[in-house]
Amino acid sequence: MKNRFNVSEHYTVQICTADDLPQFQEVWDFCAANNGSYYPFLCFDWFVNWLKHFPKTNLHIPVLYYAGEVAAIMPMMLKIEKKRGISLKTVAFAGNAYSQARCVLHNTADSEKRVQQVEQLLHYFKQHGSAWDYLDLYGLQSENGNTEQIVEATERCGLRSTRTVAYQNCYQDIINQSVEAYMQARPSTVRKNAPYYRRKMQREGELQFRLITTGEHIDTVMDSYYQLYAKSWKQSEDLGPTFHRDLAKIAVDKGWLRLGFLDFNEIPIACQLWLVQGATAYVLKVFYDQAYKHYSPGTVLTERILQTLLEQDKVTTIDYLQGDEPYKRDWVSQQRKREHLVVYGTTMKGRLLELLHRVQTDTSQADQGVAG
Repeated sequence: MKNRFNVSEHYTVQICTADDLPQFQEVWDFCAANNGSYYPFLCFDWFVNWLKHFPKTNLHIPVLYYAGEVAAIMPMMLKIEKKRGISLKTVAFAGNAYSQARCVLHNTADSEKRVQQVEQLLHYFKQHGSAWDYLDLYGLQSENGNTEQIVEATERCGLRSTRTVAYQNCYQDIINQSVEAYMQARPSTVRKNAPYYRRKMQREGELQFRLITTGEHIDTVMDSYYQLYAKSWKQSEDLGPTFHRDLAKIAVDKGWLRLGFLDFNEIPIACQLWLVQGATAYVLKVFYDQAYKHYSPGTVLTERILQTLLEQDKVTTIDYLQGDEPYKRDWVSQQRKREHLVVYGTTMKGRLLELLHRVQTDTSQADQGVAG
């Protein structure tokens, strides 16, 4: 690891590189579990799998120590961003479109201690202010205080920031009802279409539901996954074409995998990739063969998977992760925001970026006022 930096009397920071990662696995997972949710997307194995598929990532991970023990880990990466033709040195959460959760990993759930830890991490960045123009903290959870804690720490450090909505998250929690009651709470079109199309396919051929939870023939199963994905409306996964194959193997080992297929006349026509951890079911991928769109196979498969999750896995939360597409709102009724926090550096470019953001925000608000 690189040299250790003193940031205050009791805190020091070391920078972790890709080669250093293995030594942090145990403490990484301990800190990830303290987030309170989204553990599958914050744990060490998820991160290493992500890095495997994006090995050119220029990692820059400050590890905060208190009295010699790891207190917090901030998984970051260095990159150059261009905004309005200006090249900016950026330190961003390590991740991309596959990253379902991004945050500082803490060794505590105590809010005040978290603020103190982020404050110390930001002191490290202030000490090296010429090395960055802004911190790009995208996808922060609003419900567990991540954003508020970082904003407070930013203010304590005398840094400036702007806060916007990154995207919406559709979910349903505190589910303590039967499958029948859950379906009854869905929109009328879903309540009618799911059984209608299920019966229609059963009249016209053989309908089978398969739920893969083990590693038996997992590569063959994932071959089928990708073959079906190629027939869907989804764009090809150029970012990491085998990312989900490796993720499925990790999920098998951890008991998280719920990979559902709907077969019609022995042909897979719809697939959904879910992860179940604790009492929460996360929906990662949903797609179907476009040739069978008239059967609404996605609706039929979702109903069947939910039945299994609620009756057998006893899940109490269903989380559709990124985005608020209409089909998600058919199955869950709650929404919350994920936030984007930009922390400006003290460089000339950092100050210029802040000015541009302020002007853009003021112009947008003025336009909304005129429109109203």
